[in-house]
Amino acid sequence: MKIRLPAISLRRWMQILIVVTVSLYSLTQYYLNYRYIKQLNVEQVAQINAIVSADLQTMMQFPLYANDAIEIARIAEDLLTHEMIWAIEVRDKNDRIIERKERTVSSEDITLNKKVIEIYDEQIPLNVDATGLAATPEKELLGRVFLYFTNDSQVNNLNSDLQRQTLIFALVVLVGTLILASFITTSSRYVNLANVEMQKLIEGKYDITIKRSKVTEFNTLADKIEEVAGALATQVDSLKTSQLEAENKQREAEESADAKVKFMQIISHEIRSPVHVIVNLFSRIAEDIAKNNVKDVDQRLALVKESASELLTVVDEFLHAQALEDGHVQIKTSEQSVNATLQEICSRYKGKFKHKHIHYEFEPQSTSLDVNAMFDKGKVDRIVSNLVSNAFKYTQKGAVSVTWKAYDSPNPLLEIQVTDSGIGIADQDKDRVFEQFYQVRSPSIRRHSGRGIGLSFVKELTELLGGSIELESEPGRGSTFTVRLPLMITSTNPAIAEVNKHYLDSECNVLVIDDSESNCLVMMDMLEQFDITPEYATDPNTGLDIAKRRRFDVILVDFHMPDLDGLMLTQALRERKPNKDAVILCITADATQQTQDVLIESRCFDGVIIKPIEAKDLADRIEQAMYARDVSENVVYGQFKRSKSND
Repeated sequence: MKIRLPAISLRRWMQILIVVTVSLYSLTQYYLNYRYIKQLNVEQVAQINAIVSADLQTMMQFPLYANDAIEIARIAEDLLTHEMIWAIEVRDKNDRIIERKERTVSSEDITLNKKVIEIYDEQIPLNVDATGLAATPEKELLGRVFLYFTNDSQVNNLNSDLQRQTLIFALVVLVGTLILASFITTSSRYVNLANVEMQKLIEGKYDITIKRSKVTEFNTLADKIEEVAGALATQVDSLKTSQLEAENKQREAEESADAKVKFMQIISHEIRSPVHVIVNLFSRIAEDIAKNNVKDVDQRLALVKESASELLTVVDEFLHAQALEDGHVQIKTSEQSVNATLQEICSRYKGKFKHKHIHYEFEPQSTSLDVNAMFDKGKVDRIVSNLVSNAFKYTQKGAVSVTWKAYDSPNPLLEIQVTDSGIGIADQDKDRVFEQFYQVRSPSIRRHSGRGIGLSFVKELTELLGGSIELESEPGRGSTFTVRLPLMITSTNPAIAEVNKHYLDSECNVLVIDDSESNCLVMMDMLEQFDITPEYATDPNTGLDIAKRRRFDVILVDFHMPDLDGLMLTQALRERKPNKDAVILCITADATQQTQDVLIESRCFDGVIIKPIEAKDLADRIEQAMYARDVSENVVYGQFKRSKSND
């Protein structure tokens, strides 16, 4: 069983050490003095006996024999010079005192020892006995010597020496104890300082410094403690960083979840509102037609059309955002005319701005190059369309302009600027407007609130294309969005003035190929508004046979059809005359990114139109495609032709 000592402070240990040291020293000195003095008595007695037995007998024998009192007195006087002999008394054989000498110093505190020594006269007889042997020597008592001696002086001398040694030893012990006490006190101070630093460490303050002492072991321990504190500080900082990141991610996730909930609420509202209008207005229109009351039919149909357009916009934005979030978006580049592409995109919004009485203009900057370049037309379309739609939504009066400029050096670049005189964006919201589902919280824009995905979609598409987007805005003054996209310029075209020629007229031959007869009839109805009577086929093989026998200026092809889809049909048309150079547009209700990427990557079509589409927009898209083919020398299809000719 291990004995565990109680915990005692260093100061208390020092006191205990001093007491134990002094006690041991006192006991040791007492024991040594006792033993030494006892041994001294024995030695002194033996010494006296030796002196008396040897020297004294020789010195006293003749004076006593001759009864020489003077010599006896002299010898006694000489004996008193010895420090141990205190008194001497000489008697003759008749026990009469011949001489007595003693010290004159008081002997009250002196312990005397008595020693009697008999002095004999040893003579050898001259006669020989009858046997012829020498006779036994005869002894004659001459006298007795009484010695009184003491070893007190020796003891005193010894005590003086011992006291001196004891004092020296005591001084040495005291100095050593003081040094030890000083060391312990100093060590205690260093330990207390280290304890203060350790308390800081316990409280979570890891930047500690332990003061070093002259003890190597203590300094080693201090180094280890500081290393542990540094490691703890690193781990705590890492944990705090991880915790902060986790909290930020949790907060972002919560904000994203809240934003998504709000987004779904907005989407629900945005979908249900136009559907509610469409359903109820169609019910009223049906009732009015049944009653031959056509007075308000046109107005209600206009509202139905507007609500249907809103519904289409909501669905389109949601599909685009979902495709981008799922990572299904890929970059599909093709050779395009920069000016023709941007003019085609921007021209779609002329009617909307005119109806809202907002001045709207779009044109390349005066220093811009008219170039053909390899870029993703579909994604550029979505970027510009979202920015123009955003400007349209938040501008109630004033103007909206779209300008662009193509650079060919030092790095080919396309810069697009969309400027509006709308409500503007505050500084604290400039960075967050590009976050998905984020909506600026301000009473001044609450009535203009959108769905929170347009600008985030623009930013993600821009970065996907390797570009950047900047925002300059001032509340109440308007905003300017600047998009910069890298270009791969293939050729430079001479400047082309705006063309006033109308390609779509009564002489334009159009073929519609769609497996849905209702869609064919709708397309025919829209084209007849422009004095065009198209042909149509509800079977792709029938449409291909018609196209083999007759040349058409424009062919409108559905994508999803049985037996022969729109892409395969168009590839067949491009392989032979008479329609290998015709303007072929794909019209589809499939708005997914994957489908559009396939259509653009094929390089067979002069354009892709997503259903539903209005008659005027359809006509504009057809004219733009015909214009682009005429002006840019078959930019879209030219690459296809060159690749086929190389084959």
